[in-house]
Amino acid sequence: MPEPSPDDPPVDAAPPSEQSAGYEAVRDSWVNELPVPSTAHSDPPALPVSVREESGERTPEDALFADRMLARLAEADYAGALLAAAALLRRHPRDADALDCAEMSRTELRKVYVARLDGLDRVPSIAMTPEAISALTLDVFTGFLLSRIDGSSTLQEIASGRGMVPDHALRVLSELYLQGVITLDR
Repeated sequence: MPEPSPDDPPVDAAPPSEQSAGYEAVRDSWVNELPVPSTAHSDPPALPVSVREESGERTPEDALFADRMLARLAEADYAGALLAAAALLRRHPRDADALDCAEMSRTELRKVYVARLDGLDRVPSIAMTPEAISALTLDVFTGFLLSRIDGSSTLQEIASGRGMVPDHALRVLSELYLQGVITLDR
């Protein structure tokens, strides 16, 4: 029996076409099962139940505070409810009621800001003179936000740009619009 040469295929190996067919079948089944990435932006999912704490661990003062927080939410005072939820979350970071209240308040406030601005596809422009703007009492964030308004970027682009907290930016933009500091074009 002659000695096999290094160029000879191993005796027990399957032909290359059979080897690749098995690999291709596995690869194709895996590739065909990949989820299709969504191009639409969606809100992050709620925290899993295991991360939330039941509200029974509150002190009587915290329970009263939580009741007031939920009353603000029921009265559609979303800004007040969000402030109260944030305060309660500082003491109890996984409080289920405070997490839900904060999420609902942010969602509703965002709706208010977007409705006030008549959509996020509008392009803001500065409506006041530099002298009139310097007479206003502005915080650093508002000044930074005004510096981003170039007459060609949309509200969405400005609010979601680098260094921005989108919900806060939308609130400030809507206030600037109400005060007549900016105008909005299509």
